[in-house]
Amino acid sequence: MKRCKLCILPSSFPNIKFNKDGICDHCLNHKENSYKGKLSLEKIVESYKNKVKKYNCVIPISGGKDNTFILYYAVRILNLKPIAMNYDSDFQTRLAKENVKSICEKLNVPLIIKKTNKINKKILKEALLISETLGSFFGICGN
Repeated sequence: MKRCKLCILPSSFPNIKFNKDGICDHCLNHKENSYKGKLSLEKIVESYKNKVKKYNCVIPISGGKDNTFILYYAVRILNLKPIAMNYDSDFQTRLAKENVKSICEKLNVPLIIKKTNKINKKILKEALLISETLGSFFGICGN
């Protein structure tokens, strides 16, 4: 089986293509993220923060520690007025759901919960089963 010389993705990975040097299109299309720092973030936020009176951003939240901290940081440090958005896929744990509600209540942030329908739930379940076979969640890297 052919594998990328940089990231070792196999030729069986969905829609993967290799150049003449054996490098996959995912590696060729990868762009490095450059950390711009706190001052740059604050400058971006300030440029639009006061343009809207009621809410000035939407923050997706799943109940995990990363986006819980982002919501906290947006409210308490950046003084934003967000709306929190949660997608309830029916695969979220009880604890995650409790975390979402708890942090929104503590920060006084309105929460919108979008519940999945039966078809989306079935599609997600099948995608997770397929990803177990592939070794990664397909579709994340582009195509």
